[in-house]
Amino acid sequence: MYLRKSYFIKYHTSKDREVVVSCIGGHGRTGTVLAVWAGLNGIKNPIEYVRERYCECAVETEEQEEFVKYYLEIRNKKTGEILEIEPVPEHLIVTAENVKECICMIPKLCMRPNDTPKGRANKIYHYVDVYEKYFGRMPPDLEKFVRTEKDIPFMMKDKIMAYLEEKGWKPLEKYPQDPTILY
Repeated sequence: MYLRKSYFIKYHTSKDREVVVSCIGGHGRTGTVLAVWAGLNGIKNPIEYVRERYCECAVETEEQEEFVKYYLEIRNKKTGEILEIEPVPEHLIVTAENVKECICMIPKLCMRPNDTPKGRANKIYHYVDVYEKYFGRMPPDLEKFVRTEKDIPFMMKDKIMAYLEEKGWKPLEKYPQDPTILY
């Protein structure tokens, strides 16, 4: 339930649409959904963020707090270390407003946190290629999917690096190195 609501919010706010989140009391479930949404948008302490900006009673129970923390963590199976990763789809239910947007989503939706650099470079190549074909510019969120320079396709390296520099992109220090070590 929280998963669908969080992605619903993220999708519609990315289109500059307003979204209303509520439950009967307006604290527990509402706060949990808002905290997950904040975490998906890069807020480092999403529970505190929601309590400061929405309601100090938000995310009422320990179970709700644990859910938010667990939902936003990706761990290395071998070490148990928490990894910060780029946004990737948790499911395959997505919406697009038109055919162009749908076609551009396909390579983006194929990206996984545990892609190898070569696999990620292929996906980025196709993402940039179709986005430029249909919209005439670089994807506006490309910097979120390039973990290190190894992820950049060789044939587009100069163009993508120039774009990333404009965006203030910094390579990730830690990211999954083995496609089988995440849970």
